[in-house]
Amino acid sequence: MKGQVLNLKLAPTSASAKYRFGLRGNKVIIAVLEGSLKINDGKQDMLLAGGKAISIPVDAADPQATPPVKAGNAGLSNAAAIGIGIAVAGLGIGLAVGLTQAIAPGATSPVH
Repeated sequence: MKGQVLNLKLAPTSASAKYRFGLRGNKVIIAVLEGSLKINDGKQDMLLAGGKAISIPVDAADPQATPPVKAGNAGLSNAAAIGIGIAVAGLGIGLAVGLTQAIAPGATSPVH
């Protein structure tokens, strides 16, 4: 089922895709539970894979920052928001560790 929040248009890539989205504070939070989701902001498309989440500041999602949400497959409970936050934090930690290992090679010890 398609949905829209502010100027972001959300379209699942298959009928079996499941996702949640909503406004939390000054951010739009989108989480894909199964399948993948195409997100269009009116300028470009983005594909978000299953098991991933994204948090977009409201001012980046809509310059007028109008808060009403049109619900397609929406409804972001506190538990869902916390779960999405944990997923986003885990993704950030994974990226940080991966990039650190890619940028800084492992420690070497001198050989005598």
